[in-house]
Amino acid sequence: MSAAFDLLRPKTFWKTLAPSLDDDIILILIDFLCERKMLVEVEGARSKEMDVTLGCVQRSILGPKLFSFYIKDVVNHVSGHHLTSYADDTYVLVSEPDLDLMQKLRLKLV
Repeated sequence: MSAAFDLLRPKTFWKTLAPSLDDDIILILIDFLCERKMLVEVEGARSKEMDVTLGCVQRSILGPKLFSFYIKDVVNHVSGHHLTSYADDTYVLVSEPDLDLMQKLRLKLV
């Protein structure tokens, strides 16, 4: 999931949240993810301000937790292996005592 943290779509995320949370909480979280602006400043020079329409808030405490919740169903699409993730870092864990078989499994997963 390369750059997945930057591709969270707030309106799709709302559909993921709807069955699990109170409406007031959902509105607060959607507000946190929407209506954001960005600019770049380098050595005193500033870019034009732009709207941010995708992505989870970077460098926030809540951002990685929201993203983890957003992709929680990914586990349902990986069978036969243990999947662990935090934000957009996801790992498939495989355990096998037979080294030859393990190497074959590794080649299949890569």
